[in-house]
Amino acid sequence: MNRNLSNIQNNILGNEQSINFFLKNLSDTNDGNIWMLNGPKGIGKSTLAKLISAALLKIEYNSQKEDSFFHPDLIILRRSDKKNIAVDEIRNLKNFFFKTSFSDSYRIAIIDSINDLNLHGHNALLKTIEEPPKDSFIFIINHQNNYIPATIKSRCKLINLNSISDTAVLTILKKMNLSNDNEELFFNSKISNGSVGDAIYFLTNKSLDLYKMLCIYLMQIQDFDEDNTNNIINKVTDNKNTLMLVFFKILTLLINKVIKKKFLNQDLNIIEEERLLIEHFNKIYNEKTIFYIKDLIEYKYNSFISLNTDLHSTLYSLLIEIHKIVKK
Repeated sequence: MNRNLSNIQNNILGNEQSINFFLKNLSDTNDGNIWMLNGPKGIGKSTLAKLISAALLKIEYNSQKEDSFFHPDLIILRRSDKKNIAVDEIRNLKNFFFKTSFSDSYRIAIIDSINDLNLHGHNALLKTIEEPPKDSFIFIINHQNNYIPATIKSRCKLINLNSISDTAVLTILKKMNLSNDNEELFFNSKISNGSVGDAIYFLTNKSLDLYKMLCIYLMQIQDFDEDNTNNIINKVTDNKNTLMLVFFKILTLLINKVIKKKFLNQDLNIIEEERLLIEHFNKIYNEKTIFYIKDLIEYKYNSFISLNTDLHSTLYSLLIEIHKIVKK
């Protein structure tokens, strides 16, 4: 097999041993290669699959120019506005692999991700991989946040990837030139929990600004201010599809840091506003109050997701209830 995979490791930070094993074990036989890439969302599994596909098909891949990544022997299945990848798209894989390669090399499919398939999608995929097509590669992305049938896993070669370090996330963010603000880059790499995808999501949605605003707001929440409350809520509801998740994630992060400082004496401060808030909470509020706030945040988020409650009402009731808790 003539392929140039030597530069792929240079484009993916972290998981060096696993990736080296992966590259060395891509089969040179004519049998179908079906690989499942396991690991947390946002650590570069899809990027790795695309880099390998580009090398096999002798084309270029640039993560910042996704729309231009195309080859007639490559198909990438991902969900669009629908909840799942359409079953028909999975069924059509068989027809795709039965066709003759345009480049007289390989036909490649990337499923990004298997977590976006329903039961019917799983069954359709199983029928394709039960008889692996020759001269082909199928890369299946698995974020490990859903049940995957053992019958599918047993027919795949597995590669396990882990979250990468904060330093590696920071390096990637700098390379992408998404911001010239070092404080912003450092903050988002720290709160990403080893996920480049999350770091980019936080960065593009100005999470640092919202985080600072929340810290200052919570410092004063004993004295409930209607205008400040609505100001924060409007900032989130004006961009419902993006900022809602950011709001709950960083609020949960903040309370978790309060708990780690109070009970584990861990100093994990990133910015000054955060340090002041953590000191304030730990000085004034007891264990019961802090854990009650944590549970309340989780409950409100789950209610919003499962019941599709009004976002403004959900956030307002959350903040007013936090106020009532700390006033007791």
